[in-house]
Amino acid sequence: MKFPALYRTDSERATPEEITHALKVDRFSAAAGFCFFTLACYLAYRLFEPVVPASYMKPWAFGTALFLALWFAATLIFLFRSPSTRELIKIWAPTAKLFLIGSDFVVVGSIWMLLPHADQALTLVMVIFYSCHVSTQIMASPENTEINRFGIVLVLGSAITFLTFHGDFLETAIALFLLCYSVFLYFACNIVRHSMRSAVAARLASEAATAKLELAIAEVSSERDAKTRFIAAASHDLGQPLQAANLFFDQAMRAQDETSRARAAEGVLRSFAAADQLLSHMLNHLRLEADAVEPHPSDIDLGRCFERIRLQYQPLAGENKVRLRAARCRLRLCLDPALLDRAIGNLVHNAIVHSGASRVLLGCHRIPGNRARIYVLDNGVGVGSADARHIFNDFYRGSDSRSATKGGFGLGLSSTRRLVQLMDGVAELDQRWARGAAFYLEFPRTT
Repeated sequence: MKFPALYRTDSERATPEEITHALKVDRFSAAAGFCFFTLACYLAYRLFEPVVPASYMKPWAFGTALFLALWFAATLIFLFRSPSTRELIKIWAPTAKLFLIGSDFVVVGSIWMLLPHADQALTLVMVIFYSCHVSTQIMASPENTEINRFGIVLVLGSAITFLTFHGDFLETAIALFLLCYSVFLYFACNIVRHSMRSAVAARLASEAATAKLELAIAEVSSERDAKTRFIAAASHDLGQPLQAANLFFDQAMRAQDETSRARAAEGVLRSFAAADQLLSHMLNHLRLEADAVEPHPSDIDLGRCFERIRLQYQPLAGENKVRLRAARCRLRLCLDPALLDRAIGNLVHNAIVHSGASRVLLGCHRIPGNRARIYVLDNGVGVGSADARHIFNDFYRGSDSRSATKGGFGLGLSSTRRLVQLMDGVAELDQRWARGAAFYLEFPRTT
């Protein structure tokens, strides 16, 4: 049975990855190893049974049959159990060592109990069997260097000793050949072990390279799909306000009175404003994606920043019947003012337009680790668990959006995260907030 063992010394201990790969035993090889040894034992029994006295033959045959029965049972359990890696390491690897050592003792038993009763021809045949047994053990379990060397010394050493003291000139010459062969195999074990480890390392490197290639292909594919969605969204969403502007302009040209003309002109302005906003989002996203934005930090009073953003978005809040408030904040941060305004503004815009809230609050507070958090809180519908995992992804639009139209590219939150990362901060959703949504920006605090 082909089972690896964890024989490494401290200086040559295998890595967990090597162990995992080495323990991926081929079931066919495990069954084939058992069948090969069983066949060899059966042939030995048939060859020796006519010439060996029952007092020697029966004990060897009974011990061998018992050993093969245990090995067969273990092989069946292994083949049908599909053990985990931990079980392979803790149970099956030590068990494999025992079976390897046991097979060596079965062979040694045949040398000292059966071989003295064989003629020269049968002795030479068994020498071939013993040599094949050791070679097969090394090939079947190359990583078991200590066990393999133990088998070489035990099996071939016994055969050499027997031939030297119980044979004639020809058998002594064969013993000398076996001695040279044993020395070769003894040192070859280490070469085979290193070759096996090199093969495992090469396989690991190949699998790692394949995984990286697959990841790169997936990223390229994802990027291609994202750009395709971007172009499609741009074509669709930019077309809507431009089409509306065209309709309003046509109404203005056909209006019969000044009031209708003024209303249509106002619609044209709103449509162009919406198109301008969409273009602004698109261009900002492209600049961030191309790493063309460089922050210029300066000292910022967050209280004044909040008030400035409140005044900027107050008209939009009024149109959506949202009460926008900014809590008092005395913190100061060293950040890029324009990028910070855009990041907070994106969160405020989303809260006003998409949350269905009646109140939006801007606030801040200190947190441990000399850091500060800026919160944008609302009492709207909140963010579902399905949306929370993707809410900062490019082009993602939440399923619970309460905006009158589903316009926009879905870039507001992804742009916010990129802007914040440029300033060594993080943008996250605090899912503990149960009365709406709580987005926050976290930055290192300098003062």
